[in-house]
Amino acid sequence: MAVPTVEQIREWSKQDFAGLGYSDDDDLQVLIDRASADLQRITGRTWEGLITSTTLQPIAEQALQGMVEAMAYRNSEDYLETLGDFDLISSFSVGGYSEQRRSPEEAKKARLLHSWPWVSELLYGLLTDEQRDFWDAFFGDTVPAFEVTEVDWSERLGPYDDYDSLLYGP
Repeated sequence: MAVPTVEQIREWSKQDFAGLGYSDDDDLQVLIDRASADLQRITGRTWEGLITSTTLQPIAEQALQGMVEAMAYRNSEDYLETLGDFDLISSFSVGGYSEQRRSPEEAKKARLLHSWPWVSELLYGLLTDEQRDFWDAFFGDTVPAFEVTEVDWSERLGPYDDYDSLLYGP
């Protein structure tokens, strides 16, 4: 499977890319390339690795489409004007006015997790085990960790011929 083309993304999507400033195919191709790189970085999978899986291929295509749509929308003027307030506000009240702000680290996590939840769900389904552990830990979930190392003890017996002689003497 190759990375979806500009024509495929335009065909699959209901997004008005021209209205968002992406009427030129070369401009949209830049977004596809960036989304493809992000998808591979986030999931730990390559496009070539997805070729062999008929179940992962359509999910990857849909995730890439959603990422391209999100990138196109995020570059619009309306989105950029409200970006700072949306990411930093944790709660807001009008009566008696109350406002809480997030730290920059919390704002980054909120944006990653909540800005496009359906894309996040698709990406989560594509994660390798290692990347799933990484992202779970990133978002504060406890990740079980263990490691097993095989040791060849046969070279460490020294003058003994076998384990029985080690245990019971020569």
